[in-house]
Amino acid sequence: MAEPTTLPTQAPQQESQPPAAETPPMGPILKPPKKKRKWKRWAVLAVVLLAIGFLIYTSVMKALAKPVVLYTPSTREDIDSVISATGSIVSEQTKTYFVPASVKVRTVNFKRGDQVQKGQVIATFDMSDLQTSLRKAEIALENAQLQYDDTMENLDDSTYELSKVSRNIRKANADLTNLEIAEKFAREGKSANDIEDRDISTLVGTYDEQTLHEMADAMAKQVAALQQQRQGLRELDMSENAIKQLDNNLESLRLQVNDVKKMINESAGGIVADFDGVLTQLSLVEGATVAPGMNAAVLEGNQEIDLSFSLNKYDIQRLALDQEAAITFGPHTLRGTVVHIDGAATTAGGSPVVFARVRAEDPDHFLKLGMEADLDILTESRQGAVAVPIETLKTDKTGDYVYILTPTTGEKAKKGEFDMVKTYVKAGISDDTHIEILEGVAEGDLIATVVPKGVEGGIVVTGVPGSSSGGMLQLPGGVTIQQPDTME
Repeated sequence: MAEPTTLPTQAPQQESQPPAAETPPMGPILKPPKKKRKWKRWAVLAVVLLAIGFLIYTSVMKALAKPVVLYTPSTREDIDSVISATGSIVSEQTKTYFVPASVKVRTVNFKRGDQVQKGQVIATFDMSDLQTSLRKAEIALENAQLQYDDTMENLDDSTYELSKVSRNIRKANADLTNLEIAEKFAREGKSANDIEDRDISTLVGTYDEQTLHEMADAMAKQVAALQQQRQGLRELDMSENAIKQLDNNLESLRLQVNDVKKMINESAGGIVADFDGVLTQLSLVEGATVAPGMNAAVLEGNQEIDLSFSLNKYDIQRLALDQEAAITFGPHTLRGTVVHIDGAATTAGGSPVVFARVRAEDPDHFLKLGMEADLDILTESRQGAVAVPIETLKTDKTGDYVYILTPTTGEKAKKGEFDMVKTYVKAGISDDTHIEILEGVAEGDLIATVVPKGVEGGIVVTGVPGSSSGGMLQLPGGVTIQQPDTME
């Protein structure tokens, strides 16, 4: 019988179990919080390291960078030193006419601003009023003269007595001194033969110590009495101030009488021009009665016209008499000469200034009194002077200086790099653009024109030809750019 076929042994099957309940879907798996914080920490550390590196890099590059300085060579220039000012147009000759008495105005022949000729009658007054005023003035003058004469006579007498008393005081003081010395010698037991002074030796030989003491006391009382007498005379003599007032009053009355006489006898009872000029003030009205002492008219001559102007403490050092001036008045240009400089300063606008005058050559009378004109006064001139731009000259407590650029030398020298040296100089005259350098700069020296703020001499800089004008940098090739705030 055939053997049954043997089948491969199979693992017994496990009993089937019911399917497990379905698991709901899960969201994305998150990293543990601890690992997330560690990643952020490394990220922040990397940023900090990069920032520190950048700062170190920029600091190093900044330290290695050379300041950029603009320069220009010194040149030879023709320099005219000029004082520019504005002057008031005034007359060298001025006269004010006063009314000497209370009179009535009869006629007024001109008005303010008119030009008058010498001898022309400006205004006239009522003659009958003038005659009355003249007589009153003469009476007042006679009375003042009588009072003056009486007072002077009394003063002379007082002065003689005062002089006599003063002489007596001097003599009494001398006698008192001799008596005091003689009393001292007598007290010391000296004899007349021991004393060289004759007056004192006579006193010692004639009187004893007690008598000398009594004589000295009496003389001291006499000196005191004389001094009291002199004081009384001096108090009387204090009226000299009143005498001075009388003297001034007398002179004023004389002038008043003479002025009225002049109006009556020389001017047909009016005001007559003493010279050619312009009436800059006229206060008279026809038919009006004017008070004595009134300012009737002001006449300013138009033959000699000046320009009055002020100078500060710097310009006054350059101004001198006879310097030439150019005067500009509207479209007109005239010549002038410095004719006067005040000897003392005047406070104007809170600052001390010195006033000066320029005499104008104005034959055609272009200049108008009371207006202003511009002045340019040539104070000094130089031909072919070594000069630098005026803005390159700086000043500190030591003096004036410029920065001079010299090419760097040695193995590390590079093209375009310069040693910037602070150099003190002696400056001369200047004009609007250049200043003369007398010492410290040679022709062709490279002078720094624009430097970065805070940069001073003694360092290596990068030099670029150029200058500054009106806030603009003038660079090579005609390039012009706005000057940065960091440059000066």
